[in-house]
Amino acid sequence: MSEPVMLLAESFWEEMAFEGSGPALWKSINDGLSNVFFSRLALLLDMQEIELAELLAIKVSTRRRWSKAGKLSCAESDLLYGVSEVFRDLLSLYEGDVNAALRWLDTPARALNHIPPASFFTNHVGIKLLKIHIWRIEHGVAG
Repeated sequence: MSEPVMLLAESFWEEMAFEGSGPALWKSINDGLSNVFFSRLALLLDMQEIELAELLAIKVSTRRRWSKAGKLSCAESDLLYGVSEVFRDLLSLYEGDVNAALRWLDTPARALNHIPPASFFTNHVGIKLLKIHIWRIEHGVAG
């Protein structure tokens, strides 16, 4: 079995080399995040980019377009930022254990109608449901 990959939630955004909150965050998302944001997320999660793309159901053609443009669209940036927030929350829940967080994403959850949490990454409603579910786990609230 491989060494656990550790990444503290407190340093997540610093490790992502991403700065911004409030209006600066809005502008970054609105202008489109650099395609490096996706690459950096894969690296921090100890995944190949293709693995992360499969987990998030991102098509090869979409990744090619990002590479060519050098950035994501506003909508894609917004969604990927939300996904990143879920990963940060999972790292907090699992005390930095990346492998445990990734296993959780693949395990059907009773509170999510026995659907694997990773399936919810396709839209903002799903991301919000995951954030609520993680919060409930952290605070011991029955689902």
